[in-house]
Amino acid sequence: MKDVISATASKENDKLAIENGESAIWLMLKAGKALYSSYDFTGKRVLIACGGGNNGGDGLVLALLLKEKGIYSEVLLCKDSFSKDAIYYFDKVKKAGIKYSDFSPDFDFSSFDVIVDALLGTGFFGKLKSDLKNVINVINSQDAYKISVDIPSGLNGNNGIGKICIKADLTIAINNLKTGHFLNDAKDFVGKIRVADIGILNQSVQAKLVEKQDFSLVFPKRKNNSHKGFYGYTALIGGSDRYSGAIKLASCSLATLRAGAGVVKLAVPDCISDAVMPYCVESTLFPLRSSGGKIRFDKKQFDELLNNVRTVGFGCGVGDGRENEKIVSYLLENFTGKLVLDADGLNALSRIGVDKLNNAVGEVILTPHVREFTRLVSMPVEEVLKDPIEVVRNFAKKYNVVVLLKGATSIISDGKEVLLCDRGCSGMAKGGSGDCLTGVTVGICAHSTQSDLINVACACFVCGVAGELAEKKYNPYSMTPRDEISFIGPVISDILKLQK
Repeated sequence: MKDVISATASKENDKLAIENGESAIWLMLKAGKALYSSYDFTGKRVLIACGGGNNGGDGLVLALLLKEKGIYSEVLLCKDSFSKDAIYYFDKVKKAGIKYSDFSPDFDFSSFDVIVDALLGTGFFGKLKSDLKNVINVINSQDAYKISVDIPSGLNGNNGIGKICIKADLTIAINNLKTGHFLNDAKDFVGKIRVADIGILNQSVQAKLVEKQDFSLVFPKRKNNSHKGFYGYTALIGGSDRYSGAIKLASCSLATLRAGAGVVKLAVPDCISDAVMPYCVESTLFPLRSSGGKIRFDKKQFDELLNNVRTVGFGCGVGDGRENEKIVSYLLENFTGKLVLDADGLNALSRIGVDKLNNAVGEVILTPHVREFTRLVSMPVEEVLKDPIEVVRNFAKKYNVVVLLKGATSIISDGKEVLLCDRGCSGMAKGGSGDCLTGVTVGICAHSTQSDLINVACACFVCGVAGELAEKKYNPYSMTPRDEISFIGPVISDILKLQK
């Protein structure tokens, strides 16, 4: 896992380093050297667009280093004035004879191979001034390779919110990954990310970014002398006449098996069981009584369904209805295994009140997208997105659950730790992708001895990479959740290679 800090924490780290004897000018020099070492500028003509703050100062240092190495660069000034530390290096740029000019709409960018964005950095919050909007739009229209210093200008360093931002090919993060590199709009702007270490110690870590090697223990080597019960009986409860999705429901159960579960009971309303049956090849079909095309709660039936079951997933395609509230209440108060609530299961929970989570006798995992989550926390979307990490952490801590807030970068927390998973793609923005995630989460939790936090993060990682592979094979428009499921096996195979 990689440490991820907020832009606010990064500023505090810099401040503490200066209080402990490092000068701001020296830190700027280290940042410039780290920038130079993070990309091969050899043979390139480089334009460095500088703002007036310390981010611009980092760019000025880079210009000086390129001059020393005989690499042509120019400085494009996009500022009203320089900070006192940046002035120090601007004076050196002038003395070194490096060409510089103020930005104008007529500036000729055509001769440059690389444009370095040193306009704003992670200290930017709020709204862009109109002149900077113009600069950013013009730079984005150029064909040159674009490198952003620390973060693409225009992007909020804490929460990744931004509409008009530099669309970088490469972002060189100074000293640390920042939360703003991953959240909300970030993935549409940051491009590839490299970290340039300048030796500043972290005082606090907001989250950790998961990687493949973090999940080797989720899939230990299986014993030959084992049977299906070793790997867990599971139940997926979903479907209604309106959202019958026979193939989708069967695919969800297949995802659970692909993730390693021993047995899947696919429980659907009896009014659609005939439609689902032909597609339910590897799973056990369990028809539930229905009324009005939806599952009707029957305690005796649910007692039978959940006998010997380790993990349950509830909510996919069940539709709206009061019976769902009875089912969620029953599961929280009676099921002692691991319960995964998604979709309409989450909506039912929001209606009966999240305080019902305090009655849970088992372990609860919630997998909302942001609008579902806002119903649980009773906050508007905008407020959640301003600080999603803390909102998720606080909710998970308060109710002793694991929350997976789905997004371009998903946030997973048990109230103590926060993990980020940045795997996935735009082609997964289709109905059924969430069902796939529920299926994989249920499957992994059935057999893994790791913590729920790790298991849920692993499910998110597996589905994300599987989606990327499906998108690569097809395209973001044509790939389907079934394509994603077909790549679950190869992704897990790749993790299995880590076994010693």
